Amino acid sequence: MLLMLSLCNIVSWAQDGFNPADPAEPGRIPYKLTVTADPADGGSAYGGGYYVKGTTVSLAASNHTGYRFVNWTDDGGNVVSTESVFSFVKSDKEEHLTAHFVFEPDSPQEPTNVNVYYWLTLAAEEGGNTSGSGRYMAGTSVDVYAYADALYTFAGWYDPDGRLLSTEASYTITTEARPMRLIARFNYTPQPPNEPLELNTLHRVKVKAQEGGTVSADSYWVKEGQGTTIRAYANSGYDFKGWYKDGRFYTSLAEFSYTMGTADVTFEARFEFNPDSPNEPSMSDTKKYAFYLMNIVGKPGSTVHFPVYLTSLTEAKDMTFQLTFNKRLLPNFKTAVLSAKGSGYSLSYAPGTVDEGHDELAAYVVTLVGGEMAAGNNALLTFDIDIPADMKTGMGYPVTINQVSVMNLDGTTQTASTRNGRVSVYREGDANGDDVVDVADIATILSVMAGHYVEEHIRIMCDVNSDGIIDVADISNVLSIMASSSRAAAVSAE
Repeated sequence: MLLMLSLCNIVSWAQDGFNPADPAEPGRIPYKLTVTADPADGGSAYGGGYYVKGTTVSLAASNHTGYRFVNWTDDGGNVVSTESVFSFVKSDKEEHLTAHFVFEPDSPQEPTNVNVYYWLTLAAEEGGNTSGSGRYMAGTSVDVYAYADALYTFAGWYDPDGRLLSTEASYTITTEARPMRLIARFNYTPQPPNEPLELNTLHRVKVKAQEGGTVSADSYWVKEGQGTTIRAYANSGYDFKGWYKDGRFYTSLAEFSYTMGTADVTFEARFEFNPDSPNEPSMSDTKKYAFYLMNIVGKPGSTVHFPVYLTSLTEAKDMTFQLTFNKRLLPNFKTAVLSAKGSGYSLSYAPGTVDEGHDELAAYVVTLVGGEMAAGNNALLTFDIDIPADMKTGMGYPVTINQVSVMNLDGTTQTASTRNGRVSVYREGDANGDDVVDVADIATILSVMAGHYVEEHIRIMCDVNSDGIIDVADISNVLSIMASSSRAAAVSAE
């Protein structure tokens, strides 16, 4: 009876929109920031717009042929930066910054066959931040991400003319042979005073990225004393330089675990633009091709689809690589499906080797021959992994990729850079991924139902009954699981 009453109260809250004393939207005034190039023929300047006070704005300057970038100056002629790309904190007044260029026609010209990079600039309006901006070759598929702040939800990606491009926070755009700009917009959606999330000791983990990469965290709301894993991914042509916590250097590890303290925290990933030298247009081996794996989520007794991605700056032919798995999470290569761009390949696999002392692991050498992969960011193949019903939950089981060899169009072979993945296993009903099924999971589901942004793996776990919809039925399932656990504990105690 108590469980039914609890469910009725939750349903009433979710459907009737009970929201006493809903606070009004704060009136924060945006101020204009204008950026120009001097001389106009010398280059282009990006990042202008309307921003509220305190907003960190990324500005970028790109020189034209025969010109060299010098510096940025303010209205008073003061030099504010000598870097073509830098971050600027908006004040409470209109401001004008100028990117200066100098004409140097005698400067050595870059080789004509060097790849040309164009700016993809991301801007976030009030209520969130973005990652994925940078310099890319035309035709590159770039993943960009939008992260909503507390009390906000993501509204959509827009172009400078106000056209809606996507309502998905994770969006893939193909760059063109011109500078491009995307704008992320957010809606103010305050939580009711009695929002269940406020009953827990949760704090916000905010992650953001400077130009040149993307970031993610396993959880963005974390209980005090519990942890979350934070990751940074450098885009093509960039190197990861380090994480900064609240503005101070924290670690040089691209992936690390953080234990939540007693207050919100902000981590910023910084990257360095490092394209091939104009004198070395052939590129280094590990920058030409990149294989990367994902974090796939599943429950005990389920089957997950595991993809392997390839990013290449040029066409590729035959290729081989080794994948290593936990012995209890082995791939079913008989279910492997090649992408449309890899349809000409013939796939084969054979047992690989693992380091001595790792008896819990198994490796397979995968070979693709007879096809040709176009340049770009492509899903290479996908295969199934069956998760045993008794698999330990609340854990991520690594899947690694190494021993890569790719054949170029001229018949030569080379290696590639890689990024490992994992299969994360959560118990049924564990909507927030903390390996405990309790009221906090109901709070997480309610938060998703209210439209609040959460990581994709948390959204998957919120769909407890796996019907593709996150609704009251999932809350009912969590209550049933909690009741079953309570009865089992009582029987055990007796």
